[in-house]
Amino acid sequence: MSSLIPFDESCHPSSLPAPSGSSTVPLGSQPNQNQPGAGRRHIDKNQMIIQILKEKSASRGHSSSDPNRNHPVNDDGVIKFDAFKSHSVRVFPLSHNASFDGVLQRLINNIIADGFTIYDKSSKSSQKMIAFDMEWDHDFRFRKPRPTSIIQVAGKTKVLVIKLAALPTWHQRILPNSIFDLLSSTDVIKFGVGISGDARKLSQDRFFTQSGYHVYLSAIMELNHVVKSVDEIAMLEIESGIYSLQRLVCRYLEEFLYKPAVWRSSNWEAVELSKNQLDYAAADVAAAIRVYQKLLLLPGYDKNFIPPITYWDPRQFQAKSRSKSRKSKAQKPPPQVV
Repeated sequence: MSSLIPFDESCHPSSLPAPSGSSTVPLGSQPNQNQPGAGRRHIDKNQMIIQILKEKSASRGHSSSDPNRNHPVNDDGVIKFDAFKSHSVRVFPLSHNASFDGVLQRLINNIIADGFTIYDKSSKSSQKMIAFDMEWDHDFRFRKPRPTSIIQVAGKTKVLVIKLAALPTWHQRILPNSIFDLLSSTDVIKFGVGISGDARKLSQDRFFTQSGYHVYLSAIMELNHVVKSVDEIAMLEIESGIYSLQRLVCRYLEEFLYKPAVWRSSNWEAVELSKNQLDYAAADVAAAIRVYQKLLLLPGYDKNFIPPITYWDPRQFQAKSRSKSRKSKAQKPPPQVV
């Protein structure tokens, strides 16, 4: 049995030992030029968000670094989003050879119990709702994504980071039943930004349970759909697109969610997560929770509002994929005879 710390104990990255070979990237530092894509010219989204926050602060006539505001600020004078301020964070498993029978299920149950409760008066039924995200590495040699290696879920006060790559059967594409039950459950809504892409990626990974069931993500909700439903101004700005989570945090929390590319493209299959990786993973789901809580307070929010939920069917996706494949092959011109 793994020696797991209880939920109420602090698990801030600053209190965790840095694993060997990992490096802590200072806030605002630029990625290594040797990193893939580092030489490309692109807009620095972090600097863009900082500029927006500065303009918001200036329009109110005071600085975000006002000492009367009890929030940590970075060198640019904007409030940093800190997942560990609002959530307790657990990582599972803590050791590579940890036994996880029953332990993971209890941790997942704690997250579900900590989630939002959605009650449907018409059907007199209720569902729980939690934030969801996942991470994976990219194989630059073969130019394709690696299997999902990290899953993050969060309730109102708790975050659970599941290191799939540290599970003994991950390399065989076999996941525990507790993860399958969580992902496929229609009683637990999973929400986030771009979550339909996560569902598609997870289906393409072709994970299975010991019993041979295909692992898939169902009962999902796009956070931007809620934004468009309760915020008319945002609906006009977004139109058919979506806001990134970083933009949503900036808009509704007026905080800076730091998301450097060098953290996003780090080694998520490592046995031990670095401080930066844990901060990045926890912040994604904790930020989604806090944004949703903010949306509940907007004047446009209706207490009877039922969020738009998508129930994913992996068989339907596979059928569409095969149909597209056959269509693309049929449209290919015949080979030229030379």
